Amino acid sequence: MSDLYFTIGCCSMCSTLLFSTYGYHGGLAYEQQLKWDIAVKFQQFGSIPLLLAYKKKNPYSGGLAIAGTTLFCLPLYYSVLSEDTKFNKLMPYGGFAMMASWIALGFLS
Repeated sequence: MSDLYFTIGCCSMCSTLLFSTYGYHGGLAYEQQLKWDIAVKFQQFGSIPLLLAYKKKNPYSGGLAIAGTTLFCLPLYYSVLSEDTKFNKLMPYGGFAMMASWIALGFLS
């Protein structure tokens, strides 16, 4: 399972480069660009525990990082592209899951 977390973490980090480039060159309005940048940064913060979970063989941290990044970043990307905020209520759960992934990495490794 840890090999899968490493692969997902690498793909997630790579996609942050693509998403960041789109954010700066995609013609987003300034306010949308700020939100997009937040999603990109939090995706990076959520990808790091995936890479570390591979090294530490910590399945809890990896699973929480995937859940947190998905629940926080995807609603934010969606709301920027569609101007629909109905999924933004999932973001706090994603934030807590990302925090829990770091805690799991520190205490369960």
